[in-house]
Amino acid sequence: MRSLVIGMMLTVALVAACGGPAGVQYHTTLSTPDGEFPLPVTLGDWTGRVVRIGAAQIDPVDFRDAGVLADPTSPKAFIFTWLGGMCDNDAALAFQQTTSGYDVGLAVHEKLGLGCPAGGVLRALRIETSEEIPVGVITVSGARTIQLILNENCGPLADAATEDSKVACYALIEATIGDQTDAFARVTVVPADGACPGTECATVAGIAAQSWRVDATDRQGKPYEWTCTYRDERATCVVVTPPSSP
Repeated sequence: MRSLVIGMMLTVALVAACGGPAGVQYHTTLSTPDGEFPLPVTLGDWTGRVVRIGAAQIDPVDFRDAGVLADPTSPKAFIFTWLGGMCDNDAALAFQQTTSGYDVGLAVHEKLGLGCPAGGVLRALRIETSEEIPVGVITVSGARTIQLILNENCGPLADAATEDSKVACYALIEATIGDQTDAFARVTVVPADGACPGTECATVAGIAAQSWRVDATDRQGKPYEWTCTYRDERATCVVVTPPSSP
């Protein structure tokens, strides 16, 4: 759960923590020419000069990873490019003014799952402005930021949606995979016997009376399993060797 919160905080920080008056957000979706690998994109404009954004098609020979190109169709637009991946979940950009010109910050959140190809995807975003901005005064801040997203599912604990069940969900995940977002792609929490009738997953007493199973899959597709008990807002877990292990 903490990994998802961190991912959202990184996006908000990039798009909204630029100081000054509140920026305006623009949204679009980029995909390959044949419509594959759609990527939701949000741009936060802190300059007041962005009019609209949209997908751009460029010649691959003009491509540069995290670069800025002039738009041949209009002096009041430029094209921002980067090399994405087939597993990218979304992208957030921040356009702001600097002492020497302008800057585009980019954060790409990546969600890896089983069977996801490792190939690259050329991304090109057209940014139209209210006045001409020479591409030579536009910089790209830092390196492309990757935040791996962990698919977390606490089953009946999430369904119960009580404060007790949320604390238990977090404790069970913390006691098994912890903060290993980079290593794991999925984690699931369920009662060991598969049942959770009535309100047994909504209260401390009901949750503590259950035995729990935590299943996880790492980013190479290998499964892991733990059996856990819960008491006093803490989980104690024992690793179960998965059947697929040698």
